[in-house]
Amino acid sequence: MCRFAASRALLAAYSYLFEVDDDPTLSSRTLGVRLTGDRPLGSDWAATLELDLAHQTDYADNPRDFALAYYLVRPGVVYRGLEAWVGYEVLDGDRRQAVQTPFGNLHKLRGFADVFATTPAVGIVDRHVGVGWKRPKLFGFDSLRL
Repeated sequence: MCRFAASRALLAAYSYLFEVDDDPTLSSRTLGVRLTGDRPLGSDWAATLELDLAHQTDYADNPRDFALAYYLVRPGVVYRGLEAWVGYEVLDGDRRQAVQTPFGNLHKLRGFADVFATTPAVGIVDRHVGVGWKRPKLFGFDSLRL
């Protein structure tokens, strides 16, 4: 039996229904669940976890027929406010269509050059690492994430 007993945990279900009249190929239905939580590992350490799973399909007048998956797994650790994590994120693609976030901001993890302003039809597999600081007022900032 596997247990993740968290001191703080959030489980959320979500649905995005986009009907785009100007470009019906952007119309989609996305249903998903997201779990975030952390667990103390002693007085100074904590384990963190983000899990996200979603399913995107065509919607409304979209002429394309598709059913695609999205998922994210991001475990991490926190030590006295310093956090580090590794992530694995998949935006599925079937070579004709891929999971899209037409109103999302992809700058955060996909780069500032807008190379992936839309997800390519083959999809994207994103492996990443990050560090951050959650203690108040580091260099005048409430928190800092890289």
